[in-house]
Amino acid sequence: MWLTKLRGSAPGRALRHRNFRLFITGNLVSLLGTRIHEIAAGWLVWTLTGSATWLGALAVAQMLPRILLWPVAGVLADRMDRRRMAFIFQSIAFLAAGSLALVNATGHIQVWMIVAVHAVLGACQGFWQPSRMALLSQVVPRADMTPAVALNSVGAQSSRILGPALAGLIIIFSGPTMAFAVNAFSFLAVIVALSLMVLSPGRASRAARTGIVRESLDGMRYIARHPGIGPLILIVLIFCVSVRPIIDLFPAFADVNFARGAGGLSALNAMLGLGAVLGGIWASWRSGLRGLTALLAWSSGIGGAATLLFALTDSFPFALVCVVFAGWGIVLLGIVSQTLIQTAVDDAVRGRVFSVYGMIFGASPGIGTFVMGWAADRIGLHIPVAIGGGIAMLLCLYIFLRRRRLAAVLEAPARDAAVEPASGPETR
Repeated sequence: MWLTKLRGSAPGRALRHRNFRLFITGNLVSLLGTRIHEIAAGWLVWTLTGSATWLGALAVAQMLPRILLWPVAGVLADRMDRRRMAFIFQSIAFLAAGSLALVNATGHIQVWMIVAVHAVLGACQGFWQPSRMALLSQVVPRADMTPAVALNSVGAQSSRILGPALAGLIIIFSGPTMAFAVNAFSFLAVIVALSLMVLSPGRASRAARTGIVRESLDGMRYIARHPGIGPLILIVLIFCVSVRPIIDLFPAFADVNFARGAGGLSALNAMLGLGAVLGGIWASWRSGLRGLTALLAWSSGIGGAATLLFALTDSFPFALVCVVFAGWGIVLLGIVSQTLIQTAVDDAVRGRVFSVYGMIFGASPGIGTFVMGWAADRIGLHIPVAIGGGIAMLLCLYIFLRRRRLAAVLEAPARDAAVEPASGPETR
């Protein structure tokens, strides 16, 4: 009986699609390797330098390529076959991660090398992410988009539970070299999964090529003019700068504030992932768009309050509870914002819009991490992170005050195409 109910539920309907099952499986394996790599790299940088500023620099190394390359990535995602983009950039990521494993194994590792490899991986992610997000519209029907986005987030955030647990064991028993090697081979999972999919041709832009800059500006003008997507992108930016940096600062908290070492670092990341998975599972049972704008506000408030309390406590068990709720808030905001954009955006500019979204959601936390890390080296970790949590709580209030206006645009499927691309036929 329960199996029948599961198959008829919102997540069950999404999982009926073979392409979607391949999509989330490949993504899970790849992200699992990435989580292992990130924890190992952060711990190695902290071991080599003992500096929160260098942890911030590591985050910036992943963020900066996305900022510089997003115009090209977005246009290519609207022009190119998205599978081909995956093959190219996942292969480059495989070589980059493998080279870091080799250099560390030979004992010639230096901190700048770790930062450089992160820059390459950030560039690859910057190209792949808009294509991956846009590809979702080809692997699952529009009616099942909400649970599909939620399940994809569950799969991704599950890596925050498995990844830290595996990373801690790998670092303790085999060292960072093995962690980097595992990440290198995990990139092949995406290539294999996409190779097995049977995809209908994507609806790429049919416009005459007007140049990277012109087409990127068209995408930006579309975002700015859209009464729902524009404010939503701004909300994501503020939240990511204020709350998500705690993830990159976990090595410093684990070592300095809680004196727990690599085991504490793994525990913090695992509990954050646990909260994210629970939030994603809860969101996956929702169907339709109604109420998502209010949920956006709640996710910002939960994430902000949890971050504030985490920054102010000296109790490690209570900190673990805080990061569970932080993970819940972070993943919910990501699921809600991506779902609303997926259903509201015009297909002609989907790649460019998700290039901006992906750049902000994936790269802007590096700005917050760098600023908080710089401040932490001077005034301690508590105050900068607590301020970030307070900003997210104010953002929650702002969303609540505007929720009806945003809901009228973003939660009404009949109005999805109400805003045309900025330059009319040229972007189609």
